[in-house]
Amino acid sequence: MHIKKDMTTKLTTTSTLSLAILFIFGLSSHSFAMDLPRDKLLALANTFVSSIGQKLQDQTKSDPNYFTNIPDDELLILQPRLSGKTMIEGSVSALRQKNSIFLSFKDLCQSLGFPLLVDTKNLKAYGWYIKEKFNFTMDLNQKNIQSRGEEFPVSADEWFIKDETLFIKATSIRKWMKIDSEIIWDELLIDLAADEPFPLENKLHRRNRSIANHEKPAKPVLPRLDQPYAMAKIPQVNATVVNSYNKSPKDQSNTSRRMNIETTGDLLNMTTQTFTTLNNDNGLDSFRFTMERESEKSEMLGPLHANYIKIGDLSPHGLDMAGSTSHGLGAYITNNKNQDYAGNTSRRFEGDIPPDWDVELYN
Repeated sequence: MHIKKDMTTKLTTTSTLSLAILFIFGLSSHSFAMDLPRDKLLALANTFVSSIGQKLQDQTKSDPNYFTNIPDDELLILQPRLSGKTMIEGSVSALRQKNSIFLSFKDLCQSLGFPLLVDTKNLKAYGWYIKEKFNFTMDLNQKNIQSRGEEFPVSADEWFIKDETLFIKATSIRKWMKIDSEIIWDELLIDLAADEPFPLENKLHRRNRSIANHEKPAKPVLPRLDQPYAMAKIPQVNATVVNSYNKSPKDQSNTSRRMNIETTGDLLNMTTQTFTTLNNDNGLDSFRFTMERESEKSEMLGPLHANYIKIGDLSPHGLDMAGSTSHGLGAYITNNKNQDYAGNTSRRFEGDIPPDWDVELYN
């Protein structure tokens, strides 16, 4: 019985390996003959791994000597995993040379989401990784690496270029960036770990945090920055110009132009906002302005103890039964610190937007 079981296992493994060999041979006789570019080659490799790799993984045991059986310059496509538990998108190319593993530096940075610009042509890279304060600068022409304020010399055996891809020795990446890597050969995985949590790990942690365990924001410990109102300030201006051209079936063309101008700034010790719409038909199409002022101490207008004043083009509050009125000139004064409406059954969102724009609210 034991002999029959062993023979069955061998036959199954052999048949699966035969399929893999036939698959590779088919690619070799057709695809590789056309000298496929590297991106298509990686896509084919990913397809092969996803279709055949799992079957081989289920039927073959992990071989501790697998690394020594890999020939030099054998391209490996590895799936990255963070801290041994979090699978992430992307892939990392790896090559074996002189009993060392070299990783595609660009693949590694892209998979981990590092804003590092890798210039393979000029052998340079700069940006930051893990944290914004962890700056990284590489100049292989000058044989120099600067990482986290430290400087490292670079030797010729720590990197090489192949197929327009910069490969760097895994042990050098660990030395420069404190990022450890371990390859699980039978699963074609590369485990990545660092002395600080990766940004992707923090992002996934925030995303998976349940509402029930939602942490309340910490109370501010620093005093609020005092920003007093000014008699006059140069306003911020936001201008949008829209040009359109229409042509009817009767060869009648029509050109329209529209400009929206928004300004915000201090005037007469109040925050002043204007919204202007111009077009080629009417010239000045519409103009609205508001002036407002807030006070946390509720010290405005003497005995009224107002904490909020707004004058100009307003949208008055309406009653549910009577409906609401249109915009008009007026003033709004309140001493309600919470700015809540009676009954707390509704919320009011008010502002100016350019024509044809939509507003979406998410709760």
